[in-house]
Amino acid sequence: MKTLFLLFLHLLAILPIHAQNFSGKLAYSIEVSGSDSTLVKLTQAFAGSSVTIFTSPEQFLMSEQFSTGERETVINHTTKEAYIISSGEKYTAQYYNIDDSKAELLDYMPFHFRTDMEYTGKTEKILGHTCKKYHILLSGFVNQGADAFIWIAEDVKMPSLRYKVEAEYVAVNAPAPLSIPIEKGLIMKYSGTEMSTTVTYTLTTLEAGAKP
Repeated sequence: MKTLFLLFLHLLAILPIHAQNFSGKLAYSIEVSGSDSTLVKLTQAFAGSSVTIFTSPEQFLMSEQFSTGERETVINHTTKEAYIISSGEKYTAQYYNIDDSKAELLDYMPFHFRTDMEYTGKTEKILGHTCKKYHILLSGFVNQGADAFIWIAEDVKMPSLRYKVEAEYVAVNAPAPLSIPIEKGLIMKYSGTEMSTTVTYTLTTLEAGAKP
């Protein structure tokens, strides 16, 4: 039986643009810290060290860097085709945008489409954007019991790219900042602590118009 993992992406540009027409590049660094070195190594191996995304109305490309190599996910919006390249193998994949199912799923999974959070009163500058820091109280994409914070740039507009992508032998999970549903802006930074291990995603590149 196939297992679904979420690949959903919200993209932005520094200059004002229409969200649905955004084309460009963003990249997140991934850092793992904690007191248990073994758990830190295992978590880092699973999370990877960085993820780079290119998006346009025609296609979506994601490249994830792991200690064992690179994994690529490609969606062609024109042909409605997708594939995943992992460990040197190319797998044909299926995909859909979870937001397209909002009307059918909202009553059953409300926190797949909204996040309860509390503003901390703190801000941080990330890539020139003033980001408000929020404490996540409840979200369908954050494990219960995890202590998670997000930094949102409310001036950044973005399309909904919350994809699920799966192939026969491999599935792809989106980076944490792009999986959490928020009503405005983009999550520029995410930090979640669970079992004394903290995973932090920080946006390091944001370039409208960039191509792979």
